[in-house]
Amino acid sequence: MATIKEVAKEAGLSVASVSRYINNKGYVSDQAKLKIEAAIQKLDYRPNEIARSLFQNKTRMIALLLPDITNPFFPMLARGAEDFLVEKNYQMVLSNTSNDIARQEQYYRSFQQHNFAGIITAVETSEEQESAIPFIQVDRTTKESQFFVKSDHQLGGRMIGEYVCQTQPKKVLIMVGPQELMSVQQKNKALIHSLDQAAIPYETLAVETFGLETINWIVATVLERVGEIDTVVATNDMHAMYILKAALQQGLDVPNDLQIMGYDGIDFAELSTPQLTTVKQNVYQMGYLAAETLIKKIENEPIETESITIPVEMVEGQTMRKVIV
Repeated sequence: MATIKEVAKEAGLSVASVSRYINNKGYVSDQAKLKIEAAIQKLDYRPNEIARSLFQNKTRMIALLLPDITNPFFPMLARGAEDFLVEKNYQMVLSNTSNDIARQEQYYRSFQQHNFAGIITAVETSEEQESAIPFIQVDRTTKESQFFVKSDHQLGGRMIGEYVCQTQPKKVLIMVGPQELMSVQQKNKALIHSLDQAAIPYETLAVETFGLETINWIVATVLERVGEIDTVVATNDMHAMYILKAALQQGLDVPNDLQIMGYDGIDFAELSTPQLTTVKQNVYQMGYLAAETLIKKIENEPIETESITIPVEMVEGQTMRKVIV
């Protein structure tokens, strides 16, 4: 394996110049950079990451902090983030909090102790956590969030509202997720506005988590309301698919007895029978752009905007009645 001294000799430069280039510390002329790059490629030189991290007081490790790895939404997010990080020679470390605040705080302490370069987080952060290590929030933002990548949830809510209204429902049950999240607020505000405009009756059902901890209660609550309500807008595709399964087992005709609308567009939703109608988020792109933007911040590259909003799209399945034009 080639050494930094051999790279310097091949490039005809000092070891100090090569070290400044590799560690991105100090001035190196464009001509010298070309010589060093050529020498590195010729000798297949690979920097000692342990030594470099000690010199720079940081590693090339990026944490991806997720609230619930069992939700298929988050592996899609992770794949997008990891694909970009691998391109840039960073290593991603996936950490699952299981919606546990104590575990989340433990992870943050560990990230600081091990000099992580940055954090991509899909969980809420405190000001202290945000100031310690470069970070970017993804998906689950709050009103205090400033550096983030998210879907256009306002557009998603409006799409659902307009679609539901065109099916002329009797009454709609809207499942409302954690209300401190901007995604929940924006989506439901736009949805409810559409229903109000069309004078469609609705009621809401507060759901404390996007996970499956309370799925039995959710399913039972929805099904016991069938007859009074004929449409349910789920918090996400996972909840929608559990409701769909239970409705079919109970002998209900979906969508004639009960319409079901999902949200997320996870791959599994395409496999349901009937196929779930849902609003699809570009989750892979969300992860990819979050990683790209964070690395620009870490490497002091220009960032066009610190808040990125990605469009969503309606995926028409068979769990909603045909739109009446």
